[in-house]
Amino acid sequence: MLTPGMFLLALVFGAAAIACWTSARFPALTPATGTKTVLHLAAAFGLMQVLPPIVDGAASTGLRELALTACFVAVLPATVYLCLSTLWVLRMVQGYAGGYR
Repeated sequence: MLTPGMFLLALVFGAAAIACWTSARFPALTPATGTKTVLHLAAAFGLMQVLPPIVDGAASTGLRELALTACFVAVLPATVYLCLSTLWVLRMVQGYAGGYR
């Protein structure tokens, strides 16, 4: 039986895998400046703050299908965006620290 914790873990690891693939497959999506990169990260965190009421509303209906739909329609893309923007920030920091090896 899949517990909610296991589902959440699989969702986050799946989102991280999609973010890594997107970053490798489409490098042109990387923001050009550090400011834009940090703004993407802030937007991703802001988006994650909006999700709990959406998921709570879907889960409170008692329909498991609606809760799963909310997870895959709202939570998965937002988590992918958060992981992708985190990768962009890590690459930006790595670029800034490139001369300090």
